[in-house]
Amino acid sequence: MKLHKEAYPTIFYAAIIYVLFNLGLWILLKEYPQVNLSLFLLTTIFLILIIYFFRVPKNLQPLQPQAILSPAYGTIVNIEPRYEDEYFKKEMNCISIFMSPLNIHCNYFPISGFVPYFAYHPGDYFVAFHEKSSELNEHTSTVITNDHVELLVKQ
Repeated sequence: MKLHKEAYPTIFYAAIIYVLFNLGLWILLKEYPQVNLSLFLLTTIFLILIIYFFRVPKNLQPLQPQAILSPAYGTIVNIEPRYEDEYFKKEMNCISIFMSPLNIHCNYFPISGFVPYFAYHPGDYFVAFHEKSSELNEHTSTVITNDHVELLVKQ
């Protein structure tokens, strides 16, 4: 399993906390082996979930040049027409993808092509299910064009 390069500091510090916490438990709870084992298993699962969060899959390439792949691993929660007022200035289909903590948090360009527009938008950090989170949260906007399609991806 390949890990994202930015994961290593987080995993390193999580592993140090894991070792110190479990050593402390072992010293403090020697006379309670069942409690010690239960907490050891719980912290081990937590460390495995941290490592699992940062995994990087092998990205698939489309077989047809006009194919559009999903830019994120997650669940499509909404498809609706929406007026796009940042670049295209017209009504377009908006596809919203929710990534849970168990999903791979890598994003990709859904098509190959040229990037005529990119913008960073500072903002808030509302939870994903907040009604206005996609508009008010910090995000980037990228327009990608090729011979078949022109699209805007917001992350």
